[in-house]
Amino acid sequence: MMKIQPITKFDIIIIGFGLSGITLLLEFLKRTNKKILILEKKKKLERDKTWCFWNKPANIFTKKNRKSWKKIIVMFGNKKITKYDESISYNQIFSDDLYDYGKKKLNQTKNSKLLLGQNIKKIKENKDGICIESNNKLYLAKYVFDSRPSKLISGRLVQHFCGIEVEASKNIFKTDEVILMNFQKHTDKVQFFYILPFTEKKALVESTYLSNVIFKKNKYISDIHKFLLNKYPNVSFTNNYREIGVIPMYRLKRRNSYNNFFKIGTADNWVRMSSGYAFQNSFKNSKEIVRRFIANRKIKIKERKITIFLDKIFCKFILNYPSEAQKIFLIFFERLNIQTIVKFMNDDYSILDVLKILFILPKIRLLKCMFIVLLENE
Repeated sequence: MMKIQPITKFDIIIIGFGLSGITLLLEFLKRTNKKILILEKKKKLERDKTWCFWNKPANIFTKKNRKSWKKIIVMFGNKKITKYDESISYNQIFSDDLYDYGKKKLNQTKNSKLLLGQNIKKIKENKDGICIESNNKLYLAKYVFDSRPSKLISGRLVQHFCGIEVEASKNIFKTDEVILMNFQKHTDKVQFFYILPFTEKKALVESTYLSNVIFKKNKYISDIHKFLLNKYPNVSFTNNYREIGVIPMYRLKRRNSYNNFFKIGTADNWVRMSSGYAFQNSFKNSKEIVRRFIANRKIKIKERKITIFLDKIFCKFILNYPSEAQKIFLIFFERLNIQTIVKFMNDDYSILDVLKILFILPKIRLLKCMFIVLLENE
């Protein structure tokens, strides 16, 4: 039996070196001189995600993106909706871009550090703060921010997907446009393909579902192969990289057992229910946390109740009427300008924007879903 080492003290401990953990770390490093420890489960940091975000509002990666697209495409069958605005772009980075940037900033400090391959055994509160046992060592901090995701609830609506970076034998991809959604026809679920073209030959092709049933990995891979074969019958493909994920499309309940112990990221509902977007929220919420920390105010994230309410209605519609849900997406993209769309997706909209959206959408079944949400009162 290994002996547990003496306690090492820090001002702040962040659990997880993912999107929310790194953005919070960057904000603390930028605005304070606190001693910070990051405990990360992974033994090695390498590309495992592809993050995309709108260029508004600006963040540190707006001009450091790997790829950017001006044309946004939404499709269903022969219908193709193209959105373009010179001031709007859809930007992309790989997860290792964020990891490398976080490590770079961390290496410029003297009193903060990152530990990989960590297996957290216990978290306990005592009179001096919160004590964490990890890899047979003890760490103590007054503040702990935990990005570990909560366990998914079976039967609830989720966005689940698998993406493969493919390389074609011919030039087939249009590098100036991103296919945000290419909807497929189903009666019991919503499915679309998401295509990020990096070059004329290389793209990330993703099969995404919105449903309450998660499939085995081979199902998504088969989807992608069939889609490519049907769309490009005379082209051969090689697979370079693969990523898979599940995002809750429902509100996670916050549980806080200790003083100054806070959930962040997906576990704290930083992911937008209706879209799965989290990148911009991570920067915005990290700024708010550090602002309150510096001001010695209660740490909490202010949320727009109308956004939560509208998202609950929309997600209830997807669950109850999946065969009609794609119509809402198509109407949303076809009848609104890209400026309004981006503002709504980034939770930066006005009441007038909400009225515009409600005016164009089908009313009767959305109203039914609204009453269900009100009755459930979750």
